[in-house]
Amino acid sequence: MELKATTAIVLDTRRAKKDGTYPVKIRVTYDQKYKKYGTKFNLEKSVFEKITKDNFRSDELRDLKLKFNALVKKADDTIKEMEEFSFAEFDSLYLEKRGDTTDIFNAFDAIVVQKKQSGRIGTAIGYEYAKKSLKDFAKVETLHFKKLTVNFLKEYDKWMRFNGKTSTTIGMYLRNVRHLFNDAVQNNIVKKSDYPFGEKKYEIPTADSIKKALTNEELKKLFTYKPEQGSPEHFYYNLWLFSYLCNGMNVKDILKLKYCDIHGESIIFVRAKTEHTTKKRTEIEAILTPISKQIIDRWGTKPAISENYIFPFLSNEMTADKQHKVKEQAVKQINKYIKRVASIVGIDAKLTTYVARHSYTSKLLQAGISIEFLRQQLGHTDSKTTLSYAQKIDFNTKNEATKLLTDF
Repeated sequence: MELKATTAIVLDTRRAKKDGTYPVKIRVTYDQKYKKYGTKFNLEKSVFEKITKDNFRSDELRDLKLKFNALVKKADDTIKEMEEFSFAEFDSLYLEKRGDTTDIFNAFDAIVVQKKQSGRIGTAIGYEYAKKSLKDFAKVETLHFKKLTVNFLKEYDKWMRFNGKTSTTIGMYLRNVRHLFNDAVQNNIVKKSDYPFGEKKYEIPTADSIKKALTNEELKKLFTYKPEQGSPEHFYYNLWLFSYLCNGMNVKDILKLKYCDIHGESIIFVRAKTEHTTKKRTEIEAILTPISKQIIDRWGTKPAISENYIFPFLSNEMTADKQHKVKEQAVKQINKYIKRVASIVGIDAKLTTYVARHSYTSKLLQAGISIEFLRQQLGHTDSKTTLSYAQKIDFNTKNEATKLLTDF
């Protein structure tokens, strides 16, 4: 009986990426041996399992499945061309056929779909902006990873600066490009020797240094302000204060809080920004001050039952895309009203939701609180040493530190 090579699309679950996804690969089996060939796709297990079924309704999933079928067909067609199968000959023929995986714009399209399926709408939008910027600069429809040389990236950097982009924006765009290049290297789409990033190559710029923290005097002005009770200004001003008092919590995390996240005198939550990028869920404890408790009592949804969202923005029926739009609108409203309050009380600084987070950090640093403590409270995971040290900090220490936030 003549042996036949078979093909299948598989999820390589041997090692997860930092964002919790796994590489999608083409597996070719012949004579009880097999090899896996990389693709530009990386998916979460749950998303991949949905694609293997036929009863999904998502257009994005359907589009992904069509692309997977096309990859399998390429592999099948390659096998049919061979008089006698061998992995050596297949490698040569198939890798030449799948040239579309070398196009970084295709890689951008793939990761946007993946991030949207994972509910990470903001991240997906960031990749869309980065792709548009790179395409505007390159002025081509396809761009091979090998074209992204050190000189190309330096010229792209210059072009963005000439067109008014800040170091912060340039860094965001090029970190996305670097992520896709890393995936391409890992999937053997491009050689490691072609990697253009790093020391003595192209170094991604750091964020612009901008004063974002308020002084003690400015914080005191904010906390002594009396808004019109029950007004929209009152509500959104209170949400800014809540962010500042609760570890500089960002708006997305505030909106996602449920009553079950309240544990005695604390709120315990996982940052939405990092829950998909670390293997271990890092819980953050924010101590509830009398003011933050009052804000929950005044504006919290009723009844205050376990699975209800604390603040009246989200619902369990909302899609990830809808939740993202609600969050963006909430940020706009908070920024609108906190800027109005700042103008009334005589604060010249441009207040935004980011200022709440930076002010929380600055206030406690000035009070002598350790950087290790703050890294835990902010949910940063830059240093394993810092995290292991921070885990030893007990409730009483956190409680005393939180009291400093309103010590003007």
